[in-house]
Amino acid sequence: MHYERAPRSKKIEAGWLWGREFAHLEKLPDSVALEERASEMVDCGTVDPQAQLQYELTAATIYAQVEARMLHFLQRHNMLADFKTEDAAGKR
Repeated sequence: MHYERAPRSKKIEAGWLWGREFAHLEKLPDSVALEERASEMVDCGTVDPQAQLQYELTAATIYAQVEARMLHFLQRHNMLADFKTEDAAGKR
């Protein structure tokens, strides 16, 4: 049985392509813009269910970049040890 893919909107297509290429960009947007883009990718998965996994993987890649920035912030400001101490104490 063959199913036709529903056409993607221009915004979804552009967002998905950007997400696939984002690892190769020289300068990424700030974390707020990245989080907005990741959220858009999750939303696109509901509009284009046949490609939902691709959108979710793109969103996960973007969120990983934001998390890496947060980790680097904690390291630069010598806050990582405090985080680990509180986390071990159950403060979440």
